Amino acid sequence: MCNLIGCVLLYLRGRQGSEYLTYWAISFFIVGFQHAFAIVVSLQSPHLIYGGLLNLTTLVAGGFVLVGTYSFLNRRAPKIWFLPATIIAVWTIASPFWGVSFLAATAPAFWFRGTTDMFAGIIMLRQRREGAGPKIAGLALLLWGFHQLNYPVLRPVEWFAPWGFALGMVLGFTVGVGLLMAHYEIARRELAASEDEFRSLFENSVDGIFLADENGKFLKVNPALERILGYDSGVMLGLTVQDLEATHGPLADDTGTSEDVDQIWKRTDGRQIHVIIRTRSTQSGNTTAVMGSVRDVTHTQMLQEQLNLERRMDALGRLAGGIAHDFNNILTAVLGSVDLVELEIEAKQSPTATLEVLRMSTLKAAELSSQLLAFTRQRSGDSGPIRLGDALDNTEAMLHRLLPDTVSLQVKDNTPMAYCSAEPGQLERVILNLAVNAQDAMPRGGVLEIETSMADPSTVLLTVRDSGVGIDAQILHQIFEPFFSTKGGDGTGLGLANVFMLVESMGGAIEVDSAIGRGSTFTVKLPLSASPALAPADATKSETKDRKTLQGPRLLLVEDRELVRNSIQAILQHAGYQVTTAVNGEEALKVMARSGHEIDVVLTDVLMPIMSGPALIDQLLVLRPDLNFLMMSGHPEDELEHFGLLDRHFLAKPFSASALLDKLEKVIGT
Repeated sequence: MCNLIGCVLLYLRGRQGSEYLTYWAISFFIVGFQHAFAIVVSLQSPHLIYGGLLNLTTLVAGGFVLVGTYSFLNRRAPKIWFLPATIIAVWTIASPFWGVSFLAATAPAFWFRGTTDMFAGIIMLRQRREGAGPKIAGLALLLWGFHQLNYPVLRPVEWFAPWGFALGMVLGFTVGVGLLMAHYEIARRELAASEDEFRSLFENSVDGIFLADENGKFLKVNPALERILGYDSGVMLGLTVQDLEATHGPLADDTGTSEDVDQIWKRTDGRQIHVIIRTRSTQSGNTTAVMGSVRDVTHTQMLQEQLNLERRMDALGRLAGGIAHDFNNILTAVLGSVDLVELEIEAKQSPTATLEVLRMSTLKAAELSSQLLAFTRQRSGDSGPIRLGDALDNTEAMLHRLLPDTVSLQVKDNTPMAYCSAEPGQLERVILNLAVNAQDAMPRGGVLEIETSMADPSTVLLTVRDSGVGIDAQILHQIFEPFFSTKGGDGTGLGLANVFMLVESMGGAIEVDSAIGRGSTFTVKLPLSASPALAPADATKSETKDRKTLQGPRLLLVEDRELVRNSIQAILQHAGYQVTTAVNGEEALKVMARSGHEIDVVLTDVLMPIMSGPALIDQLLVLRPDLNFLMMSGHPEDELEHFGLLDRHFLAKPFSASALLDKLEKVIGT
């Protein structure tokens, strides 16, 4: 019976994990072993060691009962118990070899064990716990302990020995039953407390909680979910999850689990709310169910959108300040150059150098404009193999004019036959932006090194290194973010962001190594492209040939901006065109109605008030299907794609006089 109780206690220990069950189980196993061993010994010739082992098992079993009882009461067994227990254990093993009497050899162990059981029973009874289990266990321990005290005295009495053995087994079994009852009673109270706690959490949770079957039908919902969705108590039990979804999404995956699923649900008043759902598969009776939690994040989403709007406005503010600063600097150079040209003409001096400054200032303004527009266009043209050395040569000549004398420029091309797939001007813009960034980092001058090298047979490196002030490690990861500038309010924060975008569009990557006081090194990694086939010699003659002055073509210029219209008209008239102007589409139609048969080509802006350029051309082509036309615009190209303009009939602003005349020559020649 003791072994059976030990097995039950050990089984419960495996299921519920209570430590005191382990001690009690070991104690009953030892008692069971003691009884079995005593029966075996009684059938054989007595040996001195047998009695010592029986007395020792009694002592050890009592210790485990005591420790388990204290653990059951969430207390620690007194350490002072182990000192006399150790002394008595030594005496119990050694005394049979010294020839002492049965009473002297047995009494210490059984009296100490009896005292231990009675002490454990008293402790159990003094706790006054609810239920019969602790009372039965406590009383049984008292009686069992008293029986252990009497054993050394009554054991030699032959007629009482069998009855005493049976009484000990009954008392031990009673103790075991009482301990099991005590355990079940405390487990029941803990279960009830856990259910109350769960019910409280379920009823008072801020988040909605539901239990649904495999088809999504609600089996149970808490008040929070009813409150979130605006339903009265009990109404939702007739609904399914799909009835609430405004945008359908997964309730759970194949494992019955989903984490943070974003969905839009409908309230009973028709208003939509943004919720985040988490689900777990569970068992409800004999069926599989889904338990889930629902959090209403509508207000949080609104706050996040407001925060994002504030951040965008702040970024636009920084952008506007940076653009204004850069354009003001450029306009200062332009206006100063114009005044200087007038003075030089009055003094009959050559304005060539001043005009070069004016040209460079205009190019910088165009570059700033292209940086802004780059964030709204997917691509600006067709990619093709471009030699990295050519881009380096083109940029080097510009940089020698652009950089101040305090900056020493060192260019080294170690890859003369390296070609990269890029759009025209992309490589030049990357080099120019990195060089200008390096110049800004060297306000007192320094060395700017630009070098190309091979990383491996399929990758070429473009390295731009400066001896400037360097970049703080804390902001190094932000330098490629749009609108982030290390110059405070004095920069647009677009230069390096454009570099990153351009390099990425070419299939490459960019890395930076920098620290305060030791300059910066930007390394651009670009994949190699196959070199282009050699073009016929006459295909490039237009690059070097002298422009032939066109004589006589009649052109209708449609442009709503007066300054732009007057500038383009002057260029065209200087080239020999006969120019008629119109400020919008309606006026252009009137001109064509009067003398449209005399017009050879129409040059029009794309986006204008009253009538757009494409709408104007559509009407003119109905009248004259063979009409030559060219459209121009300074707007982002992806806004113009639906007009079908990204071909030979389109010219992007800003453009040079030679670019305009070349384009017109091709259009008229077709």
